[in-house]
Amino acid sequence: MDWVVERKTWDDLQSSIRGGRYDEQKARLSMAPMKNRVYLIEAASKGDVACEQAVASTLSNGGYLIQRCSDTRDTASFLKEITVLLQNKALTEEITGVPFNQLQNLLQKKKAETVKDAWIRQLMVCPGMSQSRAQAISDRFPSMTSLLVFFRQNGDDAPIKLLHVLPQLTRPITRNLFKFFVQ
Repeated sequence: MDWVVERKTWDDLQSSIRGGRYDEQKARLSMAPMKNRVYLIEAASKGDVACEQAVASTLSNGGYLIQRCSDTRDTASFLKEITVLLQNKALTEEITGVPFNQLQNLLQKKKAETVKDAWIRQLMVCPGMSQSRAQAISDRFPSMTSLLVFFRQNGDDAPIKLLHVLPQLTRPITRNLFKFFVQ
């Protein structure tokens, strides 16, 4: 099964663009392993230039097929045509595809990243840092600012004092953190 169809009414499309969800939805669709990715837009354009530009951009940059349908009957007719095409193809060749549950997992919305997640990722850049150590630091210092304040208040003694606050850290890691964020 080499087809995936994302159906949007014109109103849904406008709402997605204005709400900032359009690019996320398009990115999820682009992760589908199918060659034929159809962006089906139902209902006539309402003269919204931003939506028209988004549709043109999707067509030219994303490699999607854009199908415009006037109403739900037109949409059903288009989907029936694809179904017949696939049925005819199945008569002459073996059709394989991704199991539905795998496809669903692949295309599901990702959990929104929290500020804490981003802070932990920033800490992980520091040499010698592990996930558990970064987690411990973020639990004690919930932001970069709070860690910087600690470093400024403690001056050159900050790496040693940080060991007392977070004993699971090592001396080299506290020195690296100090260098990384202060020097």
